[in-house]
Amino acid sequence: MDMHTEIRDFMITVSKKELVAAKFPNREHWLPLSNLDMCFGPPLDFSLFFCYTKPTCEENWTFVSKVEVLKKALAEALVPYYALAGEIVPNSMGEPEILCNNRGVDFIEGPRFFQKIIRFAWHVLPNAA
Repeated sequence: MDMHTEIRDFMITVSKKELVAAKFPNREHWLPLSNLDMCFGPPLDFSLFFCYTKPTCEENWTFVSKVEVLKKALAEALVPYYALAGEIVPNSMGEPEILCNNRGVDFIEGPRFFQKIIRFAWHVLPNAA
């Protein structure tokens, strides 16, 4: 059985930047970093990039409606992971701690435009028989 994979170049133009906070914020409090966390030293930067395929059930989705769904899901996901929506600040002794204040996470949006197809990769899976 052959499986076809396309690898393409694409460009993203940033159209909007905003903060997304947890849907249900917790009270403000501090979380100390572990010794292992402090070995790497601040600033701690968590960068994630998610790509989603267009849903087949809703053909009338616009770019704006897709972004709104992602922001809503992110706000709900930050409820149990509230520390990710906080800030790393020094405590009274100068050590970094997480201030859980629901500052929010950076949400950067931009449409994707495919420029060209680089190559096609064909993967052959061995026959199980």
